[in-house]
Amino acid sequence: MIQRGWTEEIHLPKKPGAEKEARDRASSFATAIGFGMERIEDIMTAVSEACLNAMEHAPSQDLSDTVLVTFLRDEQGMQIVVANKGKSFLPPEGKPDLREKIEGRDRARGWGLYLMRELADEVEIINEQGITTLTMKFRL
Repeated sequence: MIQRGWTEEIHLPKKPGAEKEARDRASSFATAIGFGMERIEDIMTAVSEACLNAMEHAPSQDLSDTVLVTFLRDEQGMQIVVANKGKSFLPPEGKPDLREKIEGRDRARGWGLYLMRELADEVEIINEQGITTLTMKFRL
C-alpha cells in the first residue's frame, strides 16, 4: 500500500500515444492505494483526457517541451496534477450540448473537461505565468 504523502512524476513528450504512459501509471498508483477497478477505469479516462488536452493546447511547437504529470497519495485518496506551458483560458462550464455539436452549431470537440469533472471528485485549473495546471482529486 502506498503511504500518504507518496508522489511519483513523469514527463510526457507531446506526441500521440504518450498519454497511455500516464494512464498506465495512474492505474498502477490507484491499485496500490486500494481503489477498485471501476474507479480505476474512471481515473484512467480522466488522466488520459487531461494529458491529451495539455498536449493539444500547449502553444509551443517545440517537441522537447513535455507535460508533467504528478501522482500524489493524500489522506483522502489521490491527486493527479497535469501541468504544461499553456495560454490562460476560461474553462467552459456545464455539459456540452450534443445536439448543437451534431448539427454543427458548436465545435465537435470539447468533451474532455466535462468528462474530467464528472469522473473526478474535484477538478481545479490554474493558469499562472504561462503554466496551466489541472489538478484532479479522487477519494477512496
